[in-house]
Amino acid sequence: AGEWGLLLTDASPSIRATAADSLRRMGDNARPALSSLAKALSDSNPDVVENAAWALGFIGKDAEPALPLIKTVMISSHPAKVQTAAIAA
Repeated sequence: AGEWGLLLTDASPSIRATAADSLRRMGDNARPALSSLAKALSDSNPDVVENAAWALGFIGKDAEPALPLIKTVMISSHPAKVQTAAIAA
């Protein structure tokens, strides 16, 4: 999970989105990338933000420190699918 977390800062939006999606698919095994996922909630690419929110939700209670950032995404101007991921998280 740590390697995928590092890719969340790649210059390419598609690589960041793929990394966030891979972490989402890992469920609670993505826990080592928690801080990288929290930072990804501020990404300029909505797909990265959506998958990061889902990944944090699947991590569960251990992702609680990211809750303020998740709440920010919930009330942001992101597309509805991104806000829905934050609400689910």
